[in-house]
Amino acid sequence: MADDGTLGILDPVNQRVQLFSPDGNWIGKFAIAINAFDIQFQNQELLILAPYDHAVIRYSRFGKLIEKMAIDRNIELIDGLHTRENEVFVQTIEQIQYSITKNQVQQIESAKQGASTRIPGVRIRTQWINAHQGNMIIEDERTGKAQSITIASQDELGSLVFLDSDMNGNIFVRKELFSAAGKPYFEVAKFDRNGALLTAIKIEHENIVTPFKPITVDKHGNVYFLEIQSDGFSVIRWQEEE
Repeated sequence: MADDGTLGILDPVNQRVQLFSPDGNWIGKFAIAINAFDIQFQNQELLILAPYDHAVIRYSRFGKLIEKMAIDRNIELIDGLHTRENEVFVQTIEQIQYSITKNQVQQIESAKQGASTRIPGVRIRTQWINAHQGNMIIEDERTGKAQSITIASQDELGSLVFLDSDMNGNIFVRKELFSAAGKPYFEVAKFDRNGALLTAIKIEHENIVTPFKPITVDKHGNVYFLEIQSDGFSVIRWQEEE
């Protein structure tokens, strides 16, 4: 999602990106000739992750190809794309981040555990412990001091992933959960920068498809998720009441 609220929807099946205004009106589309997996806005550009091609492709907002950035082929199990200021990162399933704005040798050398938020000087790492417990570690990059917040669930915890932070420094974490009946669902938990739980949203829609990165957070703390339907898709926005 762009800073002005423009929403980019990646459609890898039809190899295209569709753009929508903040109120849901269709703006346009453009074709992509890659096996794409994830999408991010950075400034006025779009970044598209093609992990099987080991590349991130930079486009202008309306689809003009700008640059193809290579990902070191020793980086495996790529799971997502993140941006911070002028840097671009890929993240693996193990939640190791690699800065691909560096050259390919430096990409490996500069790998860091966990995903960095937009909070200056603070780094977030999530850690799956067992089927009912995980941790969120908040580390002060200046002092190295870290605090660990336990995230527990009665239902089975499939994964625990840092999503993003909003402009107020609140932290959003996605939990993938499985109930006793075996029905999967997601929960997005919102914490303040000190690790105090503020609120959570349970997303039970059966048609959410994990590999297509269905959940994102904008700078205002609105949570968006993509619901796949037989005749297309819907973008659902959840906003905390004032």
